[in-house]
Amino acid sequence: MKRYDEKTMGEQYSSWRSSGQSKADYAAEKGIRRRTFYYWSRKFDREAEPFFESADPSDSFALMEVDRVDSSAVQPSAIIRFPSGVSIEWYDTLEIDLMKALLH
Repeated sequence: MKRYDEKTMGEQYSSWRSSGQSKADYAAEKGIRRRTFYYWSRKFDREAEPFFESADPSDSFALMEVDRVDSSAVQPSAIIRFPSGVSIEWYDTLEIDLMKALLH
């Protein structure tokens, strides 16, 4: 059984996070036992938690003032209604290519 040091697994963990793959797929691709990779993933996930827990929520968000708009005065430039009951409304410039793709 191969042993991995923390630095190596930290690099693998970071690489996995940016890969978009599942843990199992990533581990198989890199030749790492799935149980080993899951262990290290939990370890690094727990190490990241205190950072997020200690973050002050007031620093994370900014208050935005938004003017109210009379919704009865705003009309969509286009509406597509599908037989399933789903509808799509555009309130801005209509892109014909996008509409064609949605209807195709």
